[in-house]
Amino acid sequence: GTKKWATKGMTNREGERWSLDSSGMERVDSLGRVDMGDDSTFTDFLQYGFANYPADRYGLVLWDHGAGASDGVCYDEISGNSLNMAEIFSALNTASKASNYHKFSFVGFDACLMANYEMALHLQPFADYMIASEETEPGDGWDYTSWLPILVKDSSAKMEKVGKAIVDGFITSVN
Repeated sequence: GTKKWATKGMTNREGERWSLDSSGMERVDSLGRVDMGDDSTFTDFLQYGFANYPADRYGLVLWDHGAGASDGVCYDEISGNSLNMAEIFSALNTASKASNYHKFSFVGFDACLMANYEMALHLQPFADYMIASEETEPGDGWDYTSWLPILVKDSSAKMEKVGKAIVDGFITSVN
């Protein structure tokens, strides 16, 4: 949902699926124009992930501009839509009906203003932990190098350790 990507190789104004591994990023699929602020797009993303990337546990990070529970997250620059709390719940609820679904270890918001009680209540049926900021975040957001290596080394690492690394990495990167 962006007019112009900063990452070389990504197609502007279109949705794409990419995989990431030790050799780098690779485009898996091109979806054409999709509205990233629409719950059906989010539902499709979740269902695709469960169907194509089976795992013992899942984490979910919603990244981009956040504007709180009512105004949402994942702002689409082209449509002007965002995923609000009800749409996030709806997409998670629909995706949870899949036979290969299991509760997320965590849902994280690498976005401003998304940590609030209402959002935590809406996520409770779908995630063991919510990681989010109740304040604004700097443009760079989370420091993924502070926590992804933990999961690469040990995919069964305790969520408390991973969550602490996410928060500590974020605090270190903004100071």
